[in-house]
Amino acid sequence: MQHCWSHGYKRVCFEGDNKMLFNLINGSKVHFGVHNWIRDIHWWSRKFESIHFNWIKRHHNTPADILAKAPLQNQSLFLNHLWVPNVITYAIHCNYTADL
Repeated sequence: MQHCWSHGYKRVCFEGDNKMLFNLINGSKVHFGVHNWIRDIHWWSRKFESIHFNWIKRHHNTPADILAKAPLQNQSLFLNHLWVPNVITYAIHCNYTADL
């Protein structure tokens, strides 16, 4: 969210296959251990003109699943891609053609 906001995006849609996370964000579930993270998500959400959080089934989220399972390089805590990594190009193509 911070990355999107810092690049000037005003209308964003976050999709993911973790149903529990979306239940926590939408308030239908409560978990004390992640309360501060959810509070931060709501705080950052107010900075956007339009924001949506959509849960999608895992088999519709193959490219993100590949990225999530890929090992991080150089012991970094996160990885920022400025281009589509070659490892997921085919998965993105398959997702796109399956939805046509």
